[in-house]
Amino acid sequence: MSCVPLKRSYKELPVWIVEDHHDVVRHIYRAIASRHLPLKNIKMVHLDSHPDLLIPVNMSADTVFDKDKLFSELSIENWIMPMVYAGHVSCVAWLHPYWAQQIREGEHRMAVGRDSSTTTIRVTSTDNYFLSDGLYVSEKQLENSKPLRLNVVKVNPVKPTHGSLPGENVEEDIERWFAKRAHTEYNTDGEASCSEPLLTCTDTLQPAEGSYRTGLENDDEEGSTTYIIKRISTFLSETEPYILDIDLDFFSCKNPFKELYTQEEYAILKELYNFRGPSLNAEEEELDECVDRRVRQLEDLEAAFADLLEDDGDETVTRWASHPGMASLAQLVSSLKSRNLCPDYEMPLLILTHSFFPYFPL
Repeated sequence: MSCVPLKRSYKELPVWIVEDHHDVVRHIYRAIASRHLPLKNIKMVHLDSHPDLLIPVNMSADTVFDKDKLFSELSIENWIMPMVYAGHVSCVAWLHPYWAQQIREGEHRMAVGRDSSTTTIRVTSTDNYFLSDGLYVSEKQLENSKPLRLNVVKVNPVKPTHGSLPGENVEEDIERWFAKRAHTEYNTDGEASCSEPLLTCTDTLQPAEGSYRTGLENDDEEGSTTYIIKRISTFLSETEPYILDIDLDFFSCKNPFKELYTQEEYAILKELYNFRGPSLNAEEEELDECVDRRVRQLEDLEAAFADLLEDDGDETVTRWASHPGMASLAQLVSSLKSRNLCPDYEMPLLILTHSFFPYFPL
């Protein structure tokens, strides 16, 4: 007699809408517990301006096995990778609008596991997105590692038209490359619901003037609907359940820090947070040095802004400005004080503590 639990199906396509993106994890876990989603090797199609693939930096890896504790430690930028380490998710397709360039285009293979030296979750990817947050370790340092297949797929805007030019009929493109599904999609965070074939909702993008694709262009062009469906169909079959996750900022997004600071202050922040990556095809030793250097840089910045919250006098500013790479801190504090006698040092600290520097690239 088989002990494998029977897969269940929803009578109607479920859509859950949440305010904070990481709150979708509760719904995913509930679907796993009810056997509507498999326990392992779940695939996710993630439409977002941000990858959301960071990791709670100091969270113990074992936290993933205590769901209530896990839910309390997640944030909007780091909710997917803990599910990978827990063994639930093994494949993610990040469909990003053309303006979002946080991770290199293409397929990435990596291991996600427990760092033997820190007991935290870390990854083997050498993409700058992970290196800049200090999340890389070599595979030999990982314990209980899980494979992750990440597909980064650009989505170009499509101008809605009514005609018969090649490539204009999105529905036909989708039917050709991906059969319609009847109640097999398992959606989370469904702010924009696409119960019909995938990606029809991307037609509502509002790109910069002159950036629309037209039906006269190559239908297989990178970023076209046909190209996207081809990419998705390489790892997702017609019959298996998956998570369709849609964040509304896929359609429109802005960097809030550009509105909070003057151009001069923003330039200084970019200099302070600047990430110096490794050379092309760097060896393991150089990668380790890069991560160590970045971690020290971020720790210094966090400590500096925390001190400024307590005392932003000349002595504190001078002491921190003497640290390597932080000379411009004095100029930043001076500019902030010229606009506000009590500057908000919590915002630069927030960029650090919530890993927003890769989330909203400075």
